[in-house]
Amino acid sequence: MKNVYEAALSSVRVYQIELTNHCNATCTYCPQPTHARERGFMTEATFRRVLEVMENRSVLLHHFGESLLHRELEKFVAIATSAGVAVGISTNGRTLTQKRLDDLYNAGLRWMRLHTDPFNVRARNFVVQPDFELTEHRLLVKNDAPKKELQSFAGYLDVEASGPGPKKCSYIVDAWRVVLWSGEFGLCCNDVEGVNNTSLCASCSGYVFTDPLDWGAYGGK
Repeated sequence: MKNVYEAALSSVRVYQIELTNHCNATCTYCPQPTHARERGFMTEATFRRVLEVMENRSVLLHHFGESLLHRELEKFVAIATSAGVAVGISTNGRTLTQKRLDDLYNAGLRWMRLHTDPFNVRARNFVVQPDFELTEHRLLVKNDAPKKELQSFAGYLDVEASGPGPKKCSYIVDAWRVVLWSGEFGLCCNDVEGVNNTSLCASCSGYVFTDPLDWGAYGGK
């Protein structure tokens, strides 16, 4: 019989998986490149563990980083698709080519959101399959970046018993979470460093998140 912790892990709802927090852009609305958290890339073992414990069947493969920089992105998309999880990403598009887009589509990627501000990469530059959703997002903001002085701390996803970090997470019960590249849990897009700070929720102004597709406007070409 599963203990309480394992039971909670088996039903965690994940709306974003941060494959990496490396990025090749410095958008004004993002804490890149000054946030303090260690940089890295999610391993396949951690990714598979997240898929095992997450309850929902759709997820975004990004957080504070550029997913296209992960060399195994296509492989991870295929793994998720095989597990019955629909996946999409947001990207600045700097390294996006038609071949990369085709490879991601063939691996099972369902949607992509282009942030057009930093490099003006546009959807019209690509040939898109009819059942693939490619949308654009332009913020045109001066400075709405979250606070960057927060210290890094989050609950750890127990990938291996010998792994680093605490083996209990205060965020895993009945709430949507972000899984950081390291296997830690973050709160949301305002939780820059993955901190234990529930006051961040006030920034959402009462918005209730219900599904990964709620993150941004995906309803138009």
